Amino acid sequence: MIPATVTGRARSGYRHGDARRNRQAPEHHTWSMMKFRCCNPKATSFEYYGDRGIKVCKRWLDSYENFLADMGRKPSPKHSIERIDNDGHYEPGNCKWATRAEQMGNRRAYKIREFCTKGHRMNPENTYIFPNTHRRRCRECFKNWHKNWYEGAQ
Repeated sequence: MIPATVTGRARSGYRHGDARRNRQAPEHHTWSMMKFRCCNPKATSFEYYGDRGIKVCKRWLDSYENFLADMGRKPSPKHSIERIDNDGHYEPGNCKWATRAEQMGNRRAYKIREFCTKGHRMNPENTYIFPNTHRRRCRECFKNWHKNWYEGAQ
């Protein structure tokens, strides 16, 4: 259960006046989950937000109305909040509504593995990249797995 102070919800219902048919507005859900992942150490995604030092600005932390005034309504249900600077805080100058496709270009860099789990070098000659997902596989391991799979099927 998310505490009422984190979600901005009073026990008797929604106090921000933006509920529709007794349901939380999508922007209010975004605002409450933004606060939850940055402020609550029990949140499963806290390590990626609060632990990294990402905070919600005081203006937004205290008021859903200020958040809504600064961000406006979502352009469509497919939009979610995006931080322009991925290491920056949730604040008016650093946030916008973006689709999943737009957000894919704004991710933290990750280290490309040099070796696969079996110890083979992941160089271009020994690496297969799946065209639809861009996931990388070691050709040597994949070849052995494929061969073993066929032998086991017969």
